[in-house]
Amino acid sequence: MHKQTNQQTNTLAIFQISSKAANVFAQNNFLMEPLQMRKIFQFTFILGLFLGAKMSAIAEPSEVTRFLMNTPVSLMTRGLENIKIDIQSLQLPPGYVTIAGYDWDTDRFQITLACVGSACDDNASEQTCALRLNQIRTKAGITDGKISSWLPHSLFAENFKQNGHQSPQQPNNWGTKIDQKIALKVILGWEQPIICEAPLIGSGYSLSRQ
Repeated sequence: MHKQTNQQTNTLAIFQISSKAANVFAQNNFLMEPLQMRKIFQFTFILGLFLGAKMSAIAEPSEVTRFLMNTPVSLMTRGLENIKIDIQSLQLPPGYVTIAGYDWDTDRFQITLACVGSACDDNASEQTCALRLNQIRTKAGITDGKISSWLPHSLFAENFKQNGHQSPQQPNNWGTKIDQKIALKVILGWEQPIICEAPLIGSGYSLSRQ
C-alpha cells in the first residue's frame, strides 16, 4: 500500500508539472492554432506517462539499500577511516596503500602503510622506513616522540571523538587510552620487504627483513 501511494503521488506530480509547463508555453504562444496546441498537450501527456513509469520503477530503495541506510556507523569504524584518510593525504610517492583496522586478539588499532610497487623494492631501506614512520607520527601531532603540548591527545585519537555531545559512558582520558592502542607498521617492498613497527607515541621502532 505504501509503495502504491508513493507511485501515485509521483505520477500525479509529473502530470501537474507537465500540465503547468504546457499552460505556460500556451500563454507565451497564444497565437498558435488549436491543432498545434492539441499536439502539445498530447505530447506532455505522453511525457508524463513515461516519466511517471520511470519514477514508479525506482520509487523504492532495494533491500540492500535499506540495510545500508538503516545500519549506523560506529565511532571505531569512522575513526579508523579518518586515520586512513589522514595518512593518504601525506602525498607519498606512487605505490603506497594504507590499511587501518582493529586486531581483536591484541586489542590494538593496527595502522599499516605498505609500498608494494616495483619501485618500492628498489628504494626499500631502513632510512625510508623510519622516514615514513616519522611522517605518520607528525600527521598525528607527535613531535620528538611526544604529543604536541597544545593537544590533549593525538590527532588520530581525535578522529574517534563523538561530536556534538559527550556520552555518559565515555571513559575518562579516552583519547590517551586510544593513543596507547594504536600500533604503526610500515612495509617497504614485495620480494624482500623491510618492515618497521612502532607504537604511535614514541620515537623508536623495531626493524625486520623478510
